[in-house]
Order: sequence, then C-alpha cells, then structure tokens
Amino acid sequence: MENRTSKFKKMATGKTGKQVAGLSTATLISVATGFGISVANTRLMNPAQFGAYKWLEFVYVFAATIVTFGFFASGARLLAKKENTDIRPNLNGTIVTLALIMSIIMTAALFVYSFFAPSKDGVELGNVIRGLSPIAFSFVMILCLPEILKGDNKIGRLSALRCLPQVLYLAVAAFLVWGDKLPYVAKIIPAISNVNLTAQTALLLRYGISAIILLLVAASIRPRLSKWRKNLAMIWQENRIFGWQVYLGTLAGTTTTQLGGVLIGITQGTTASGPFGLALNTTMPLIFMPGIVGTVLFKRFANSNSIPKQTIAVSLTASLAILAFYQLVIQWLFQLVFPDYMNAVILARILAIECTIRGLGDLAQHFLRAHGIGKAIRNTFIIMGIANIAGYAILLPIYGAMGVVITRTIMSSTYLLLMWYHCSKVQKNRP
Repeated sequence: MENRTSKFKKMATGKTGKQVAGLSTATLISVATGFGISVANTRLMNPAQFGAYKWLEFVYVFAATIVTFGFFASGARLLAKKENTDIRPNLNGTIVTLALIMSIIMTAALFVYSFFAPSKDGVELGNVIRGLSPIAFSFVMILCLPEILKGDNKIGRLSALRCLPQVLYLAVAAFLVWGDKLPYVAKIIPAISNVNLTAQTALLLRYGISAIILLLVAASIRPRLSKWRKNLAMIWQENRIFGWQVYLGTLAGTTTTQLGGVLIGITQGTTASGPFGLALNTTMPLIFMPGIVGTVLFKRFANSNSIPKQTIAVSLTASLAILAFYQLVIQWLFQLVFPDYMNAVILARILAIECTIRGLGDLAQHFLRAHGIGKAIRNTFIIMGIANIAGYAILLPIYGAMGVVITRTIMSSTYLLLMWYHCSKVQKNRP
C-alpha cells in the first residue's frame, strides 16, 4: 500500500503531474472560453447564420480527417520512440510538409464542391466555402500539430495550442458584443453595438487567429527538411504497418461520427445544426480529462507494457465528478446564457454521458496507439462505423438531432468496451 501511495505521489509531484496539471489548466481555460465563444456567437449571429457556422465547421473537420491518411498518427508514434531522439526535427519537418500537402488537396476539393453547394436557410454556402480557402489549412494543422507535440512530449506548447486561439477569438467576439458598455468605446466606434456577424466572417476570424497560432507553434518546433526522402520512407513504412490501419478505422468510426452533424444540416436544414452544435460544444470538454492523461503519458506508454492502476483510478474519478457537476448546472446555465436554445438542453445532457464514455475509451486508445496496435483500433472503429450508419439510417429520419445523439451514445459505449478489451489483451501478452 505504501509503495502504491509513494508511486502516486511521485507521479503527482513530478514532471508527469506538472504536465497533467498544465494541460488540465489549458483544457479548463479552453472549456470556459469555448462556452464564452458560444455565448458571443449566439448573440452576434441569427439562428440561420449560427446554424451555417456550425454546419461548415462539421464539414471542414470531416474533410480534414479524410485527407490525413494516418500519417499524423504514424509520425506521433515515431517521435515517441526513444531510438528516434536525434532525428526528431527532421521528422517534424516531414510531417508538417505532409500536412501542408494534405491542406492543398482538401482546399482544392472543397473549392470545387463550393460551386455545387446549395443555399441553406438563406445562406449561400458556396460563397462562404470559397471565402474560407486562404485559411482552410488550419483545419488540417489542428489535427497535425497536437500529434507532433504529443509524440515529442511538448506538453507546454500543446497546452498553449489548445487554449490560446480560443482566448484570442473570445476577446474579439466579447468586444463586439459588449464593447459598447465600455467607457468611450461607443463614442469612438458608434457601430459597435450594431455588429452582426455572418457565418463567413465568424469562421474567418476564428480560424484565421488559429492559423497564425498554428504557424507560430509549427515554427517553434524548428522543423527541418534534411534527409526528407529518408524520413518520408520511414513514415511511409510506419504508416503501412500502423497508421493506415488507424486511418481506415478513423474513416469508419470517427469520420462517420462527424458525419452526423453534416447529415443534420442536409436533412433538417442548417438552422437545426445550431442546437446540436451548441450542445456538442458544451459537452466535448468531458472527453478531455482521460485524454489529457493519455496524451501526457503517450511517450511513456510507448516504452512500457501496462497502464498504471493509479492512472485509471484518477481518470475515472475525475471524469465522473465532472459529469455529475455538469448535469447539475447545465439547465440553469442554458437558461442564463442560451435562452433561445433551450431545446439543446436534453441533447447536452445525453451528450455529456456520451463524451465521458468516449473519453475513458480514448485513454485506452492512447496506450494502443503507443504500442502500434493499429489493427485492433481499426477493427473497433469499423464496428463503430457500422453502428453509426445503422443509427443514422434508422433514428435520424425519426428523431432528427436526437437520433444522432442516441447513435453517438451507443457507438461510444461500444468503443469503450472494445478499446479496454484490446488493452487488456496487450497487457496480458506483454508482462
């Protein structure tokens, strides 16, 4: 018992504990600012523009996920291995270059699609997509850089990347909403109290800020392009064995999960995407707590054969405590700041449970990724994908957004069970 207690204290007060605390703090800031952003956006946009804003976010995240091809997961695993210490800057350069190539592919595909995109609820979606082309690369880099920072154990920069873009966007949005209440602001800028954002302006502002931060973080890791072909061959080999398996699973599982938000906009109208997107935004942070621990320990997972019991206990306790608190305050919070979106409360309550379940499954997935168990992850995601497609086909036409929420909950429960099953097999076979 004393040995376990001393191990826990060492983990809590050492580098790992500090990294968990730092990333947790950044996540809490991200949660708070994300909530503030939702408040500001619902004040600055009418329901049609806000719905288009959320729907286009779903589309861009969906498209960015498709073009990754598993290379970021492969790069993170290579960076985490001890034997690759001396070549990490070169690996970083190769991964970032691949991300930029993927960004060009995604932007070109969406640009072509924009000429066929319909007008939804009075919003010309094609015009918005074409207008976002200059900063579309940020959606791919948002997937790329966290993997690099996780694999190289740069948790401080990952913490900054997680919260800083949102903090800056919130500062601008808050000024637009409440700036006229500040002394002399209304006199200097008379139109400040009459600002109404469009979906395009809001997306350009938010992801333009993200693009600047992403480029600064990318520069800070000092990527190099020497021996590019050799590093590309190494990543390609790792991707063939591991990353491609994860990617196929991601297409089947994660991408079909994101497809739910896209389908709501297509079948119910983009205005219906607003309440669902708002509920999802306010509950997604519940995924993060177990993910934080898995991210911080990813490098250690790659060089060990089990997940410490203390790690599991801390993750489970913290996740359940946050879920309980969320369920207590969510209705009051929506009444206070989202009175026009009270229909999202029931969606948020169920999504909170779903996100907690998903987060606990992510902890096991980090361990499996660190060990290169790509096929198990792929097979799990394929099962998730089947559950998603079946759920959308049956429940979405009947229940609308609630059908997507129920589908996600069933899918995440399946994911949790299968991830920990595969994790237990790894630990049993590698004493």
